[in-house]
Amino acid sequence: LEAIFLTLIGGITGIIIGILIPVISGLIPAISAMRLKPAVAMRPPSPAVGNKLLIETIFPFFMRMPYLIKMTLRNIFRKFRQSIFMALGVAFAVMLVLLSLSFVDTFNNAIRVQFDVIQKYDAIVYFQGTGQDSQATYVQHLAGIKKAEPMFQAPYRIRFGNEVVDTSITGLPPESEMFTLKTPAGQIMHITEDGILLPAALSNKLGAKVGDTLILEPLTGTVGNTEKVLAGYVDFFMGGRAFMPLREVQKMTDNSGLATGIILTFDGQPSAELLQRLYDLPNAVTIEFTEDARQFMDEQMAFMWAFIIFMLIMGVSLGGAIIFNSVTVNVLQRTRELAMMKVIGRGNAFITSMITMENLLVGLVGAGIGIPLGLYVAQIFMDTVNASAEEAMSLNIVVAPESYIFAIAVALIMLLVSQIPALRQVRRMSLTTALKDWYE
Repeated sequence: LEAIFLTLIGGITGIIIGILIPVISGLIPAISAMRLKPAVAMRPPSPAVGNKLLIETIFPFFMRMPYLIKMTLRNIFRKFRQSIFMALGVAFAVMLVLLSLSFVDTFNNAIRVQFDVIQKYDAIVYFQGTGQDSQATYVQHLAGIKKAEPMFQAPYRIRFGNEVVDTSITGLPPESEMFTLKTPAGQIMHITEDGILLPAALSNKLGAKVGDTLILEPLTGTVGNTEKVLAGYVDFFMGGRAFMPLREVQKMTDNSGLATGIILTFDGQPSAELLQRLYDLPNAVTIEFTEDARQFMDEQMAFMWAFIIFMLIMGVSLGGAIIFNSVTVNVLQRTRELAMMKVIGRGNAFITSMITMENLLVGLVGAGIGIPLGLYVAQIFMDTVNASAEEAMSLNIVVAPESYIFAIAVALIMLLVSQIPALRQVRRMSLTTALKDWYE
């Protein structure tokens, strides 16, 4: 019911925004037109008063610049408000593209870190109930096994003040080589006898800080509660798994000498005979292969990739529409000005170069605005995802350098392509028609 309610709210909000924004966009110019007096509207506009631009005051060397650059900068600052609107159009295009790419980079990085950096094992042999932890020593000596370690997983409720989370505590040997645990800052954390390590995804939920005492309540069995000091937070993309020394978890659950599984790494490709011997272990019920888990994650992410591609297409489309309108209006509003430049001897090549330089400079400013804006919006989205699935996953936003380059390149290419129709019209315009006032 909650999911249906949130979906309905999101749909209604989208409809309202989709209708409201076009209505407001149409009302603003309509109201301005209604207030315009006919006598004033029928008169040609008064010539603009020539003033020294701000850029000429700030930069004394401005007058020594090449004529093309001076004209370009003057046109940008002369219509500063219009230039700002155009830069914002480019900024929104960069933001939309970067937002889409940030999801791709973040999830790719999370999966890579989870399976290539954090998890160092190739498979886990799970027992039905529990088995002897000494079986890890036996498995260690099997041909084709490089390393084997016992583990004990127990479902627990962790309480701090009024906040509680249900999770699983994994007990590992203190010198375990199967996990490379790191803090959110990137520092390696080892399993310690002095407390419990929690996934960073639970930090906001519990509100506990390192050194605080947590109450561990078992979700199964008859053992009592245990108090443990929070030794630190570690990054863990999948699941809200906590970590403690194996002996501590065995003692806490009153299961001395027992394990719920064996974590192992293979020495090369495992043979069918080796796998059969692992299945024949007492109480062994299944083997979970890391490669299969990674493939399963990729399959589950298929819908997410489709969603991201759709967002990318929408971002490029909306950004292209915004930029096209801005560039077209900017050029067509200056028809008489450009015609006058042709009359005094400036050819199409000069006008094209001038307009292209204007658009590129404004586009670069827009890209400079769009990158931090895109990162800010992406962080909001990622915080929302983490908050809604804080006990299932933890995502740290990552944007690859290639994504920045791609987002800027897409926006600038759209800008250059968008100016082609307007420039073609400028090349083909009739000078006599463009320079003749409409009332003559």
